[in-house]
Amino acid sequence: MSEDVYRMLEDLSKQMDEWSSFPKNLLVGYVFQDLITVVLDQAGYEVYPYGYESFLPAIKRKLYDREIRSSPILERVRFTPDILVYDRDGKFVQLVEVKSRATTFNGKYDIKEMDRYRKYWPESVLVLVVPQEPYLCAQRVSDLPHEETSFDHARDFVPIESVFTRINWEAKRPFSRRLCLKLTTRLFAAFTWEGRIT
Repeated sequence: MSEDVYRMLEDLSKQMDEWSSFPKNLLVGYVFQDLITVVLDQAGYEVYPYGYESFLPAIKRKLYDREIRSSPILERVRFTPDILVYDRDGKFVQLVEVKSRATTFNGKYDIKEMDRYRKYWPESVLVLVVPQEPYLCAQRVSDLPHEETSFDHARDFVPIESVFTRINWEAKRPFSRRLCLKLTTRLFAAFTWEGRIT
């Protein structure tokens, strides 16, 4: 990512104070989701948008504006994982939800939606992007501590390459671990407002 893009992101984040939390969170979510998509794509996985924001963006806005009532079906759709990952070699498909958190509370990252992911998508993988080592963490939802909504990223998760084993930071691909960590750090710096990214 060029310095011009970094400056644009930093300028944009300064203007975000004027925005409501909905577009802020939407923008940040898309940026980190795209980061994970690129990492997985560079590792040789096929990655497809899957979350309902991808094919029902108007529904997300209507829910936020309370123009439509929630229902059990809509609730399940609302918490659909963000991306679908296909491994050609292993012949398997995996659903992935991407979350980013900038700060901890009592040393843990809060994911208040966890109960819904456990209920609707326990077989999916949760990828957590945080501003400290190992930065990109992953864990199957069903393997996270039960009834918890706050997590120690180093204890409860593993580095993303432990779940998506095709990721090889030593490979001669354009997206090295060093570049990924630099990009993650710069994105957190650009997008942090009020001390938290949700």
